Amino acid sequence: MRSIAKTLNIPIIETSVALWFSQTNGYLNEIIKEVERVFTSASQMGPVLVFIDEFDSLPSRASLGSRNRDYWVPLINFCLTTFEAAIAGNTGNIILIGASNFPENIDPALLRPGRLGRVITISRPDAKGLAGILRQHLGPDVLDGADLSVPATLGVGATGAQATAWVAGAERRARDAGRPMRLDDLIRQIAPPDPRSHAEILAASFHEASHAVAVHLLGVGEIVSLSNVLIGGQGGLTKTKLNQGTTMTRAYVEAYVVSVLAGRAGDQVFGEVNSGSGGAYASDLGMATTMLSAVHCSLGLGGTLVHLASEGEAREFLRHDLDLRRRVENDLNRLFKAAVSFVEAHRSTIETLARRLVEARIMPGDEVRRVIAQAGARPDILATLGGHDG
Repeated sequence: MRSIAKTLNIPIIETSVALWFSQTNGYLNEIIKEVERVFTSASQMGPVLVFIDEFDSLPSRASLGSRNRDYWVPLINFCLTTFEAAIAGNTGNIILIGASNFPENIDPALLRPGRLGRVITISRPDAKGLAGILRQHLGPDVLDGADLSVPATLGVGATGAQATAWVAGAERRARDAGRPMRLDDLIRQIAPPDPRSHAEILAASFHEASHAVAVHLLGVGEIVSLSNVLIGGQGGLTKTKLNQGTTMTRAYVEAYVVSVLAGRAGDQVFGEVNSGSGGAYASDLGMATTMLSAVHCSLGLGGTLVHLASEGEAREFLRHDLDLRRRVENDLNRLFKAAVSFVEAHRSTIETLARRLVEARIMPGDEVRRVIAQAGARPDILATLGGHDG
């Protein structure tokens, strides 16, 4: 509500039914006088936002029993006339907003036009909304330039109040450590303790670091952030802004696929291959397969100019077209070998980045690029590109 008042550049009066009671002895006439005082003050302030929290504390008259009816009905009736007079008064300078987690318990008469009028359901914020709330409470200078989408993604399902508490906790952690806030301070407030063993966290970090180094050195895109935080069964995330525009060359597609398969290659080089690269269409193997299917079915970058199928239809083609499956499988195997060769060639850089990620849990893109540069890694060109099965 304060954000709304700030946007409108008007003052705000925050009140509640509980506050009306706490300011009086609870007698009906005193409660009515307190309501009257709030709205008299509002009318004298000019344009003002009056916010009544926990609005369902005013019960619906239909739900009242005979024991409490004589107390609540006069108060509710007084609120009805007061709200209507305030909103439709000569000044027209009062904006009235109520908030409730249980709108079904509010007396319907309070929600009619001329009183509150509209009921707006505010769902819990999505990742974009949480990122905006975090930025608002951090201010423009704290974590300036940091990608807040990853911690926001971690916190999806939380309320705005929880996001505010995360910022306060991160500030306290940084203050206790005697240093400026780091993104990890915020992550530690949001993410629950990681149930994985150190070995599992390290393996996930090798996987994501392999992706990141390949994306950067092969010129596939720009690393936005790198994370090994466990999210819904996913052991980490390499968030990338791809360099390629709406058109792609075969070389770029293959470099992209190598970067996607680099995580699995990292699993093999630093440990053993596991199921982490597979699963859904959005998995590493799913994305690599989809891209290479498009090469042969719709992008005109395979052995034919015939448009065989769209991206979604290509998946069905793979199930039934043995020749298409053979070509995609050959490309996948060749590019996975290229990914393994890449990871082996840049093993030291990937290991340095992975061990830094174990400590930080999440790293902004500029820090990832700095670690890669400090390791002495240089842009790479895969010698295996171009040897495709047309």
